[in-house]
Amino acid sequence: MASLSGPHPISAQYQVKIPVKLARELHLQAGDEFFWRRSDDDPDVLILIPAEVVERRYAVGEQVEEAARARTALLHTHSSHDISTHVPSE
Repeated sequence: MASLSGPHPISAQYQVKIPVKLARELHLQAGDEFFWRRSDDDPDVLILIPAEVVERRYAVGEQVEEAARARTALLHTHSSHDISTHVPSE
């Protein structure tokens, strides 16, 4: 587990400074954008996610959805051709 750094105060504008050492280790630059959400395990924990990570995951999700739609269409095409009527002999 990573060691703690802080505490770091929230400014009057609700901003938090990231320590320079951590920013350098994470290759953060001024203007980088983040998403945040509460942890599912602990609602008191805030998770910061770089925008490029969210965009990359979103793009992968779109690719998975497109592949699933293509498979579904393919299955429907094959199943409609495979349906045959069977009349039992007497």
